[in-house]
Amino acid sequence: MRRQPLILTAAAAAVLLAFAFAPRADAATITGTVTPIPTTTSFPLTSNNTLDWAYWNTTSTGLSSPLAPTNRKAGGSLISGVSKIGGSSLRGSSTTTRVSFAFSDGASPTNGPASNVSGIFNSTLNSNGVGVTLNVTLPTVDTYFISVWAGAFDGTVRFQATLPGATTFLNTAFTAGHSSPKEAALYYLLATPNSPGDVLTLNLTLLNTASTNAHVLLAGLAVVIPAPSAFPAGLSLLSLPLLRRRPRKHLR
Repeated sequence: MRRQPLILTAAAAAVLLAFAFAPRADAATITGTVTPIPTTTSFPLTSNNTLDWAYWNTTSTGLSSPLAPTNRKAGGSLISGVSKIGGSSLRGSSTTTRVSFAFSDGASPTNGPASNVSGIFNSTLNSNGVGVTLNVTLPTVDTYFISVWAGAFDGTVRFQATLPGATTFLNTAFTAGHSSPKEAALYYLLATPNSPGDVLTLNLTLLNTASTNAHVLLAGLAVVIPAPSAFPAGLSLLSLPLLRRRPRKHLR
């Protein structure tokens, strides 16, 4: 099993650079990219800059919306439960994904690995436009770095992120085949809200089905306020304008 360090990858660094040199208007923004996960990989969730994290790992079926995470950061409240888009209900699976997590600040259990999590997906299979959705509350107007671990089986993920006042982010670059563990990808987002408490909405729906069991799934999510120590070498100075792009307006 590979272990992914808690730093930004080259793909995420490219997003940061593009965002840093974007126009600095006082407006909400979302930008992002996706990186396939080629083999089972363990991702650390615990860090000083992580405000909330959550993952879903269950074999149950016929689950109601919204479905709370299997585990999350102790005291975390920014990430909502998962709800269905279309279809009949939510479900997990005994078939796992390539996504594993390591943590030491969970609600229950406190420590772990969570190995090859199942993720959560819509019970209605092989239906374009069906999937899952959840919200992330952004409590200040800081720029947030959001990692979304998703997967698919015999289909393409249509990943959409919306935020009040921002141009919608849409990505259809990740397509998965028929494999076990299920193929997965890591979506990197940078989101800056207009106002404290604005809600980022993430929709994952199925596109281009390839079998009767085709579906997309959500495995986990982490919300971070980036710090220069998290950047690859040579990027931190370039990123300072990005992190200071607007005065902070904290909740009172």
